[in-house]
Amino acid sequence: MKSSRSSNLCVTANAAALEQLFLNLLLNAAQATERAGSIGIEVDRAAGSVTVTIWNTGPGFTTATRQRAFAPFFTAKPEGTGLGRVS
Repeated sequence: MKSSRSSNLCVTANAAALEQLFLNLLLNAAQATERAGSIGIEVDRAAGSVTVTIWNTGPGFTTATRQRAFAPFFTAKPEGTGLGRVS
């Protein structure tokens, strides 16, 4: 896994919710990435906001899947529930 870091970064947020969100995103990235693939985390700040980008070298979504990815309870996994983003 590769990461880049901004020093002295402080965010006011629900720590438990962010922990669950990042855990779900990283687990999904790990499941989507082949054994020799990469997962990266990039954190940037500008104009009073923070952007966290999590990427992987997995195959990605098809266009149809990408269009439905944020629909409630959507999952691309055969045994998924679509609750990973909201649990």
